[in-house]
Amino acid sequence: MNKKRKARPEIGDADARRQAVKVTGRHILVSAGAGTGKTTVLVGRFLALAASGQVPVTEILALTFTEKAAHEMKTRLYREFSRLKLEGARRELESAYISTIHAFAARILREHPIEAGLDPDFRVIESEETDYLKEQSAEEVLSERCEKGNENFEFVRRYGENSVMAGLSAVLDAARQEGKYLAEFFESFRGKGTGAGSEDLIARRGADLFGKLGESGLAEEWTRFTRVKDWDWEVLDAYREWAGAFALKRGKKGQEEDWREIKKKISPAFLAGKLDAMVKPWALCFEDLAISFERIYEAKKKAKAFLDFDDLQMRAVRLFKKDSPIHFKLRGRYREKFREILVDEFQDTNRLQLELIELLSRGDNLFFVGDFKQSIYAFRGGEPGLFREKENQCRDSENGLRLSLSVNFRSDPEVLDFINVFFENLWKEDGWAYERLESGKGNAPSKRKAVEWIPVEISEGETLDLARMREASQIAGRILRLAGEGTAFGDMAILFQAMSSVGIYEHALKSAGIPYFSVAGSGFYHQPEIRDMVNYLLFIDNPRADIPLAASLRSPLFQVRDETLFWLSHSVKHRGEKDARPLYDSLHKAEGLAQISGPEKEKIGFFLKV
Repeated sequence: MNKKRKARPEIGDADARRQAVKVTGRHILVSAGAGTGKTTVLVGRFLALAASGQVPVTEILALTFTEKAAHEMKTRLYREFSRLKLEGARRELESAYISTIHAFAARILREHPIEAGLDPDFRVIESEETDYLKEQSAEEVLSERCEKGNENFEFVRRYGENSVMAGLSAVLDAARQEGKYLAEFFESFRGKGTGAGSEDLIARRGADLFGKLGESGLAEEWTRFTRVKDWDWEVLDAYREWAGAFALKRGKKGQEEDWREIKKKISPAFLAGKLDAMVKPWALCFEDLAISFERIYEAKKKAKAFLDFDDLQMRAVRLFKKDSPIHFKLRGRYREKFREILVDEFQDTNRLQLELIELLSRGDNLFFVGDFKQSIYAFRGGEPGLFREKENQCRDSENGLRLSLSVNFRSDPEVLDFINVFFENLWKEDGWAYERLESGKGNAPSKRKAVEWIPVEISEGETLDLARMREASQIAGRILRLAGEGTAFGDMAILFQAMSSVGIYEHALKSAGIPYFSVAGSGFYHQPEIRDMVNYLLFIDNPRADIPLAASLRSPLFQVRDETLFWLSHSVKHRGEKDARPLYDSLHKAEGLAQISGPEKEKIGFFLKV
């Protein structure tokens, strides 16, 4: 058990880097801000352990979040071992445990398939194949279990087939993130409802707070909602719309805490209670469908010796958690094998992955590096809260060490000044401490203002697209001014959170005479060459679809002229017919149509051959 002790005083960045590389015999967490060199520190520690002869390369487990990061780490280590003439260490890199968590779990399971209860020839399937199998399984379970008049049928009829299928997949994903099968997952929620008493307390607290804030109108509406006994989806939609009215409010000075309580605790907690009551009649029905769905999905995978990505980490954890003598010995063997365990991008790790890492730890050999502020993979089950938990443990325990890297080598001082001020205030609203970033580039002043803030507020009643049009116009104007001051168009870029509305900005740039090039995003499928290929595939899927066929013939792939398309379509449409035969029927008759030239007939022949 870790003994509590007084927190160590914070040390400078340079000392923190030295300790991150050199200190052993403790759990270490390095909180490394953006641009501070997380990978450099991780590679440096691996290199120091191996180069000093303390730990062989094959006894270090290094876990990264992407295959690209793992490859980069191996490349840098290979280069450094070659430079230091450490040939033995360089050769051992081929068999080193440097990979993503999923790849590591797969390697463990391949090494011990019998102990894990798996087919030794199992294959890991990609997410697309996983989704397809889940869709098949959901369709089968609904077909099997939903007969007209039974509860399952009524449940699907009420909520919609697509919603139920999406729900089945979502609840399976949630269970797998916790390393559980669905029966275990549902059991863990028994008796955890909010209860009417807590709803009454929330209702009273909300009324008190709205009154304290002087929001009599919101107080009346809140009371009206809380007094509705039997909520339905119509009431729920009205409540969500109403809640949006104060979601962005911050209140006057001194009211910030009260507004935070309303936005963060009262509204969501009250809504959770109502949702709980609304879905309760169907909960057992959904559980029954979900468990049957899981059974079919697991059977499909087992029949073909498939494992999905969630299976890898769940099966690996269960392999090391089993209590039999064989599994106990296996766990002990890997604990002895991995003398040091290094984890990159720890803020994006989920609880199941952390459990796997801790099952292999000796109790004093974990090294985590990451940044709470940079967590972006919550949608994959990443829990940045784990970073905070482990940070506190390493800071307060005898066998732990918490280090902080704050010198950024990537950004100019002026950029960091803006970022520090902006995020310090933003994080203050949520009650989080923000660690400032310092520039490692020195303090030479920039010739131009590093950051300009140009807010575009949405007027009352204005649509989001209209506001974006005004924003796009401002951006185009600013680009023209920069160009007038000597900045080349090719040295400017516009970054978007999403590419769904990029057309608005492209129109503004085009209108201003600004040359531009759009990269990636959802616009990919609207590019001419992609549309041509999609149309061709649509035709292959259904040869009787005239528009995709005509588009394919007319495209640069086959270059059939408009005049030829006219005569082809004319040949299958007889006067007085309501429904003409499909265009495809005319292709085989093209050779006998005098209106079509020889070169055009060759193009059609080529199309039919393809």
